[in-house]
Amino acid sequence: MTRDTNCMSFSLPTRACSRVGATLVVLLLMSLAVVAGLPAHAQEVYVSNYQGNTVGVYTLNSAGTAVIASNSTLVTGLNFPLEIALSGSKLFVANNYGNTVGQYTLNSAGTGVSSSNPSFLSGLNGPAGLAISGSKLFVTQQFASSVSEYTTSGATVNASLITTGLNQPAGLAVVPPVPLPAAALLFPTGLGVLALAWRTRRTTGTDAV
Repeated sequence: MTRDTNCMSFSLPTRACSRVGATLVVLLLMSLAVVAGLPAHAQEVYVSNYQGNTVGVYTLNSAGTAVIASNSTLVTGLNFPLEIALSGSKLFVANNYGNTVGQYTLNSAGTGVSSSNPSFLSGLNGPAGLAISGSKLFVTQQFASSVSEYTTSGATVNASLITTGLNQPAGLAVVPPVPLPAAALLFPTGLGVLALAWRTRRTTGTDAV
């Protein structure tokens, strides 16, 4: 597939997700912003500059209303970085045209890089969206129309996690499972939910016995 840098628009598509169990929500985005991805680390905001091939960090004041320091070249030498994600001190960057996901270890202040691995994941096909849930790292491969699953240590879990019904997927979000009360752990997952619902009807419903 031919990749045209002029095809990127400046409009931000609407994003939505649903809180249903452990849900992986894939957003089919046909237009992307030049600046994408704004996760926060303490009072730092990280910005991926798609056409500038950099990731910058901006330190906010205590109220979070103004920038008091910045490093617009926190990470350089990228290849159209589209999405970024944080896990502890690890910053992950999806290089959309470089076909890699880089991993960068931030210093204790979160304003500098202490070590880097630009080819943390390689051999991809247009990595676009990143999402982290615990030790799992999900990646949309835009030009393969798929979603892959890795660990945050770089091990492949399922390179073809989702391959149907997609058309150049870009963004994605992971909704973690909602913890159940300890009593529900006495039952298998499905029966535990049913048991809790049944107990609620018995104690609060109009047909209590």
